This record gives sequence, structure tokens and C-alpha cells, in this order.
Amino acid sequence: MSIGITIRQSMSRKSERNQPTRSRSDSLPDIDIDLLPDPVIIADANTRQIVEANTAAEELFHCRGSDLVGRHQRDLHPSDYGDYREAFQRASDGERVNRLSNGQPLYIETLDGQRIPVEINVRRLDTSTGTFILGVFREVAEQLERERRLDATTTRLEALLDALPVPVAVLDSNGIVERWNQQAEATFGYAHESVVGEAYPLFIEDREFDELFEQILDGGMLDGYETQHRARDGSRVPVELYARPLYEDGTFSGLIGASVDLSDRKQREQQL
Repeated sequence: MSIGITIRQSMSRKSERNQPTRSRSDSLPDIDIDLLPDPVIIADANTRQIVEANTAAEELFHCRGSDLVGRHQRDLHPSDYGDYREAFQRASDGERVNRLSNGQPLYIETLDGQRIPVEINVRRLDTSTGTFILGVFREVAEQLERERRLDATTTRLEALLDALPVPVAVLDSNGIVERWNQQAEATFGYAHESVVGEAYPLFIEDREFDELFEQILDGGMLDGYETQHRARDGSRVPVELYARPLYEDGTFSGLIGASVDLSDRKQREQQL
């Protein structure tokens, strides 16, 4: 999230507000942060005390700007402040931060005790009157809900894949394995953790894989394509392949494929 800051020499909004507010610091640079649509807090870089808050910040924290001015930066967050210091440092380094180092959402705490998940972005302001920290906040409750639903869908998908009686793999747009079900482990001997994040390992000839992958990349499918796969122990397994392309927003994102083990069928055919 880039931050565009418009600097004006007038701070007329203070006099236009009907509600009284705590007087702003005399050393604060003349920046009209009310021009920004996102909640913005400015704090002294040395003391970390808040010196200014815009109207959007008042709405986010459920209070007047005067209730925020003079408070310490850590008072914006729940009391377990150690993780928040680390998150603030990452934001200061230019990272968009919406989670703590332990993966939990980053929250602000309103003056009435509500916790709201946010993303923060931080800029350092070096002025003739001092150094300040400008923090921009954005609510991410909807984003977190989408992530939760996606995680739930992914969990269901993985459970479904593991329940299938045939080896199944999901590859990304570069042919790298993203998912590898339990039957694939049992059939070919490659553990999930040794395959995910690596190139698909089973084709005897790389050229064959490249040709088939290109076919699926172009929108084609595999329906009963017979070939051989090489298991981890070096043995060759006759298989019948089925594969379909996957798309995200109309763009090819990979494929899902199944390998049906033909060993038993081939053996019966030889006995006839």
C-alpha cells in the first residue's frame, strides 16, 4: 500500500471542528492528514507520543482526536506489546503488516475496548521541527474472513484428495508440486514433504512431461494417457493419466492430475 501525502500549509480543520480537541504540538509539521482517506496517526519519533490523528482515525478508534493525542503509541494495541514492537519495525522497513510474528492478526484496541484487525504502513517524517512517525491503518476484517474461508476450503480439499483411492497431485503454473495425496505416497514411495515445492518427479523422460504440461497449458486435457512412472525405489509403474488445467481469474494457475496404477491390470493381461 503506497502512501501519497499531500502537504498543505494550512491546518484550518482544527478551528472548524465543533468539538473541542487537545491542542496539537507546536513542533508538528503542517500536514493536513485529513486529506487521506485512511486512518492516520502521527507520533513523535523519540517519545512515541501521539501528536495528531485525522478524522478517519477518530472513527477507527471510536473517540475524538483529543483522546488520542498525548497517548503512547503502544496504547493503540492490546497489552501484549512485545509482538507489536516487532510488527511495527517491519512496517517501518516498508513492509505492509497485518500479522504478528506468530501469525496472529494485528489488532488495534479502541478506547471502548474493541479489537479491530488492521494493516499498518509506516513512514518516517524528518522535518525542520523534529522527526515524526506517520502510521497509516487499514481495517482488514473482510480480508481476514476471506483468508479464513480459503483456509477452510483448502483443508476440505486436502481431506478430499487424501480420501481418493488413486494418486493425485496438484501442480502450479511452473510444474511445481503443490499438493500430493496419501495414495501418491503409497504408490510411488515419495513422502509429501519431499515432493511439495519440487518439480514433478515421476516421469522417466523429462521431455515427455514437458510436452504433456505444454498441452495442458494450452487448455488441453489428459484422459487415459498411458505411460510409465518411476517410483522412488527405481521401479517402473505403468499408469493411466488424467489431468485438467486450473484457472484463477481466467489465467492458467496449474493443473490437477491423477495417476491410475495399471500394474494389476497389466499382470492379468499377461496371464491371459
